[in-house]
Amino acid sequence: MKKILIDASRYQIEQPTGVEVYSNNIIDQVLLLAGSREDVEVTLIAPVRKDIGDHPQARMVVLPGRRFWTLFHLSVWMLFHKKDYDALFVPSHILPLCVPKRVVVTIHDVVWKRFPQSYSLIQRAILSLGVSLARRVKARVVIPSSATKKDMETYYSYPTTSMFVVSHGFDFDTFQKSFVNAGEEYIRKLGLIPGKYVIAIGRMETKKNTHLLVRAAQGLPAGIRLLLVGKPGQGYDEVEQALRDIDKDKVLVLGYLSNDFTYTLLKYARGLVLPSQYEGFGLTLLEAWALGTPVLCSDQGSLAEVGGNAVQYITAIDDLEQSLSGFVHDIHDKMIIRGTKRLAQFSWKDSATHTLELLLKE
Repeated sequence: MKKILIDASRYQIEQPTGVEVYSNNIIDQVLLLAGSREDVEVTLIAPVRKDIGDHPQARMVVLPGRRFWTLFHLSVWMLFHKKDYDALFVPSHILPLCVPKRVVVTIHDVVWKRFPQSYSLIQRAILSLGVSLARRVKARVVIPSSATKKDMETYYSYPTTSMFVVSHGFDFDTFQKSFVNAGEEYIRKLGLIPGKYVIAIGRMETKKNTHLLVRAAQGLPAGIRLLLVGKPGQGYDEVEQALRDIDKDKVLVLGYLSNDFTYTLLKYARGLVLPSQYEGFGLTLLEAWALGTPVLCSDQGSLAEVGGNAVQYITAIDDLEQSLSGFVHDIHDKMIIRGTKRLAQFSWKDSATHTLELLLKE
């Protein structure tokens, strides 16, 4: 019997962000795959109890703790229990200081190396420590894209043979059940008309070129608006200045919204716009395709890798206004069809299968 321990501290979190969405899906699928085998037992460990259902070969360990749970609480616990497990899986970057012989960790990106100004000194130190710990214990590193793998080679000279590109997946049914469609009535309460706006979702910050997108909105056709959904981030003062410089009716800033309202807005949008300077994966593209919404994005980071021929690319960030205006005019059914086909290539079951193989392989 192979015994696998999974750090589930980012599993089943309310209002999950990217890493939590990944943790939810990959752990669910690993549990399902392990449950179909007689030679695998999975134990989830977290600061609070998680719902693991009725999986016959799954266990739950609650290890109380708050700050630095992985680096301190889990590390101390592992001193006494690491020999009880054949492998450890950490889906959220930071490893404990003490680990069993075989370790698999997911490193989603190294964006703090590209945009250090977006992170505090402590955050950068902890994130870099995560890579150092992975190297020290010769961890097998799961990378969601070839772009991120290249960054690991460039910034950390991480051994290529220890990195494995395993794309994130997508579960259409689970996604549809994850939110309640607020409907066109909600759209109209905001003073909007379905199909008469484009939407940008994510932190409003420099690395996502939000300020350039706001300025580009000035060139949108009459009656079309830009919606910004997300929290302010590093460089938001540039966004505020851009908002002062354009017509007030061109952009509507909504801030952070729950999934119910965010995905409702995305569903009825004319298109999703993502002019980011860097994305480790680009889960929002998959969500847009699932809702039948066309996408305009940059080709930076992993976006071209994920988008394939199913998105329209920004020709040049310096000419974003022209790209945005052209996108709004040129949207057609073929883009939606391509997105639907592209979406079918992303499977959480496939992602979990590759991850479980890495955990079991000697």
